[in-house]
Amino acid sequence: MTNFVDSHCHINFPELYENIDAILSKMASNKVTHALCVSVTLDTFPHIFKMANTYPHIFASVGVHLDYEHID
Repeated sequence: MTNFVDSHCHINFPELYENIDAILSKMASNKVTHALCVSVTLDTFPHIFKMANTYPHIFASVGVHLDYEHID
């Protein structure tokens, strides 16, 4: 049996998170067993961290895009 890991997603974005149950169901039906949800800013990381603690197959990460000139 083949399973997949989504290694970079943004299911925390409001337009996706408002349908989180449907998205997680669709992931499961497509054999996506785990996902790494990447925060693009530090201020959104707490929400992603909470998601990772709520859903055992969702993991949290924070990254910095190279097109950001500075970080406050």
